[in-house]
Amino acid sequence: MDIVGPILDIVTKLCDCIKKYAMYIMDLEETMSSLRWEMDGLESISEDVRQKVALEQQRHMVPKRQVLDWLSKVETAEKEVQEILQQGAEEIQQKCLGNGCPKNCRSTYKLGKRGTKALNVVKDLRSKGDFDVVAHNQLDPVSAVNITSAGKQTEGLHEMPMEKDIGLDSTSDEVWKCLVEDQIVIIGLYGMGGAGKTTLLKRINNELLKKNHAFDLVMWVVASKQARVDIIQRNILTRLHVPAESWRDKNEDDKAIQIFQLLMGRKFIFLLDDLWERLDLSKVGIPLQNTQHGCKVVFTTRSEEVCGKMEAHKKIRVRCLTRQMAWALFQEKVGYDTLNSHPDIPGLARVLAQECDGLPLALTTIGRAMASRKTPFEWQHAIQVLRTYPSRFSDMGDQVLPILKFSYDSLPDETIKRCFLYCSLFPEDYEIVNDELVYLWMGEGFLKDFSEPQAARIHGLYIIETLKLVCLLEDGGCQAKVKMHDVLRDMALWIACEYGSKNRFMILEYGKLEEANDASEFKEAERMAFWSKNVSELPHSPHCPSVVTCFIRECGLEKFPVGFFQYMRVIKVLDLSDNEYLGVLPASISNLAALEYLNISKTRLKRLPVEAARLEKLRYLLMDFMACLEEIPMRVISSFSCLQVFRMNYSCIYEGRKAASLKDLIKQLDQLKYINEIGVYLCSNGSVKKFISSNRLQRCSRYLRIENCFFQPSELSMTSHLETLQIYRCSLDARKESQQLIPEATGEKPHQPTLEPKLKQVIPNSRTTSLHSLNQVIIYRCRGITNLNFLVDAPSIQTLWVSFCQTLVELISEVEAEGDVSIFANLRKLRLDNVPYLSSIYPGALPFPSLEEVYVIECPVLSKLPFDHRTMKSPLSLIQGDPDWFHQLQWGDTAVESHFRRYFEVPSSKRCWPETRDLYLTRGLSRIEVDGIPDAEIMHERQDLVWASMNM
Repeated sequence: MDIVGPILDIVTKLCDCIKKYAMYIMDLEETMSSLRWEMDGLESISEDVRQKVALEQQRHMVPKRQVLDWLSKVETAEKEVQEILQQGAEEIQQKCLGNGCPKNCRSTYKLGKRGTKALNVVKDLRSKGDFDVVAHNQLDPVSAVNITSAGKQTEGLHEMPMEKDIGLDSTSDEVWKCLVEDQIVIIGLYGMGGAGKTTLLKRINNELLKKNHAFDLVMWVVASKQARVDIIQRNILTRLHVPAESWRDKNEDDKAIQIFQLLMGRKFIFLLDDLWERLDLSKVGIPLQNTQHGCKVVFTTRSEEVCGKMEAHKKIRVRCLTRQMAWALFQEKVGYDTLNSHPDIPGLARVLAQECDGLPLALTTIGRAMASRKTPFEWQHAIQVLRTYPSRFSDMGDQVLPILKFSYDSLPDETIKRCFLYCSLFPEDYEIVNDELVYLWMGEGFLKDFSEPQAARIHGLYIIETLKLVCLLEDGGCQAKVKMHDVLRDMALWIACEYGSKNRFMILEYGKLEEANDASEFKEAERMAFWSKNVSELPHSPHCPSVVTCFIRECGLEKFPVGFFQYMRVIKVLDLSDNEYLGVLPASISNLAALEYLNISKTRLKRLPVEAARLEKLRYLLMDFMACLEEIPMRVISSFSCLQVFRMNYSCIYEGRKAASLKDLIKQLDQLKYINEIGVYLCSNGSVKKFISSNRLQRCSRYLRIENCFFQPSELSMTSHLETLQIYRCSLDARKESQQLIPEATGEKPHQPTLEPKLKQVIPNSRTTSLHSLNQVIIYRCRGITNLNFLVDAPSIQTLWVSFCQTLVELISEVEAEGDVSIFANLRKLRLDNVPYLSSIYPGALPFPSLEEVYVIECPVLSKLPFDHRTMKSPLSLIQGDPDWFHQLQWGDTAVESHFRRYFEVPSSKRCWPETRDLYLTRGLSRIEVDGIPDAEIMHERQDLVWASMNM
């Protein structure tokens, strides 16, 4: 009996604990209702207090600090309660739509607990809102009109509570420069959620107390997500202590007039926090017509697009912290006592801080959560959780990810939301090629509203720019790539996996692939991605009945395990690109009857298996940069009756191999009913003739490379969608078709071409051609060509590279020029390399409004660049070439010469673009033939050409 008593006591306490826990969940709806009722009462009381304050101010009294503090706390509570009620409404709605039980008990519990706490705060504020006296006379020390350290009286200026900020000095200085610039009136501060925009705005507010400035009125208003003109007006009038009875019954227009009259002629600064959409300041009543008054509007937003819609004169991005500043903030939140508690902890803390990727919100939240953790294994566990299941980390799923989710919720439609979540399939810090990402979206069917790939691709690029504008994606290493912030990626995976309750997205990346054999999550996965350069084997026969998307990329994989695709019957998208050791596809790929998208680019595959012909639903086939490709079996391509996009960019099947001829490949493509985009590499006269004879395939072409053939560019008369054209080692003189292919240069001096009328018309007037989409052109080691007049009809060309063309005399001849200044209007890069008899780029001068770089090597006859005063306005910042050549140039105007001389420099290598970096050639393949350049040629020349082909 002595034991029964204590046991009953323990059971009683456990029941009480469980009851308390359950009450937060079960009483959520009642808590939200009580909170809403109490908040309405508090707002009524605060409104009465504000009216009392306004009346006392009319009697030249000054509000008491106690009253102002209470009003400030009410304002803070209003924002907190609004957020809780919004989340509560969503949670209750989900319960109603389901079986009455919450989807996530833990989050519901925390929301209920948070609501109860807020309810107590609101009740406490209501009990303290009964003020007998709300103001002092003017002799009292507290004043609503603050006096700055410079002696300036500023109405409405109150110091705002804020924690110590780190890493905002340079951005704050930039804002202050704008505040003293007369021509800058509206300033937009934008950046991703949690980056510190509100903190920066508070800092600006508080610095107004210390710095010398001309403002006599400061207004701080929180816009929030549901910003309405009438709410903003109410907040402004309240801030100005205008009696409520003078505006409560007025409509928006009348209140706007009242605000306008109050502010007109005053030097005010309007600080507007958390703006999500355009706010018409004129409807609010903000007078901004006369900039001489020195008025300013500074607002924060998560969207650069909102800055544009607000007509901001200056847009300032609030970026995440540098690694050094992030570490400083993290140390501050963790505390030096914890950091010094064990010698291993500082190193582990740095690793954990780096996982936050410089985001202040995450650094602060995680730093506080670790402030009491003083053993290394706790830090190791934290790192492991944050890397695998970040939403389960303390407070991440409640205080960080939901805040970031507001940006996701604000996306305009479900398509853009799906596209955003899709980016989380790529590893952390991965730079995603825009074009590659868009094709994946197309393969998934996200852009199915567009019947043609060209239109779908344009819309996909628009979506990328939209996600960049709202700071959910950011630029990668160049404009053609994007990447996702690490914490945003965590948020995307959290949403995609239904807030951590399911494993719909399964990513096994660098170093984690060995865990896959035991992963029960395979059964739940809908999208799966394998990334690991160090693993050469995949799990055998994973059971993935629901997987519709499978990435197996950048692995050390040579072949697939037997039966790997056995339980993946519904796969729609299969991306095997960048597996540089993969040499064979299994015959079992034919089991993927639902497959619509297959990417085998940058692999060592020698052939497509015959069994691939059974992939009858295939719509996208990408085979770029396949250096070892030897065979596409007969009738495989023609069996893809649904094929829309076929790409063999930088991949060629050379004649003489055991493959079907290129001519037959082109014939099969021409017979496909739905084909509407192709990229091909043609290296036989038969294939070129077949291609040229098909207007349909010409119209479908986006990429075209022709090598070792006889043809004329004017024959490409229907290539309206062609973007990249590369002509290598071709004879472009129709009179020489009967001759053998031109041999390589032997070092002998070529005969100088003459400008006989007959020869000048080798490439005739191409006014009937349609090259309006063409933007990248390489012409390499071609003969029988004296001009490039066909480029007159390529107004979109951005990059032009002409190299080792021995007979070229002029780019655009006088006959074709006809004073057309729109020629080369979009040209950004011009490279002329070893063109010994080139004497003219263009007969006259051109403005070149887009030109950025010029590179001229071994063009001794070229004595003049087509530049004049108009060209001086171009963004040209680099001219590279031989010093002797540049110094003998004829300018005709000393001002033009002086202007462009400052941009000249000698290139470090005569065979490379200035920005040449890592090439596909260096990725580990032992023999690359994508350029068809013999091994005897200099390696750096091969690298140069491949790099330019990829990046122009």
